[in-house]
Amino acid sequence: KANFGVVGSGHSTGPLGIRTNGFRRDAPPTGAVLAVGDSFTAGSGVLDAETWPAVRERRRGAPVLNAGVGAFGTDQIVLHAEQLSEILKPSVIVVGILSQDNLRNQYRVYGGGHKPWFTVENGKPVLQGVPVPNVVYEPIPLHWTRHVFGYSYLVHFTMTRLNRLRW
Repeated sequence: KANFGVVGSGHSTGPLGIRTNGFRRDAPPTGAVLAVGDSFTAGSGVLDAETWPAVRERRRGAPVLNAGVGAFGTDQIVLHAEQLSEILKPSVIVVGILSQDNLRNQYRVYGGGHKPWFTVENGKPVLQGVPVPNVVYEPIPLHWTRHVFGYSYLVHFTMTRLNRLRW
């Protein structure tokens, strides 16, 4: 998501949804290094300045744009790189791919959200599911017993002793 969070808050993005690397850019520069990938590239669980693209930017002394997105499959990573490269004209694209990313390619829905996918027609990949539909979440209805006993230590202790936690 573009312009999300506040710089210094831990996780923030600027224009085009590019992670800030710990400081605000009014616009991502063209000709920079573009890093794309999944949550490892995006820096899940670390501060803006602690992601590997942010560290690489400091060591390099030149902009490294962090366009990683958590839960992306390899197919989405490539599509994202193609989309951003037309806009940003990067000098280099660094692609971070983990084995789990390839497994995500087979899903039409992953992590609770829809995603594009490919089918093979006449020996060539064909993009499907675009535009990606928005997800509408509905709360899961809970049984009245969950509302009444859901926070009771006595009930939890008893159910544990009776080996009935699944119930």
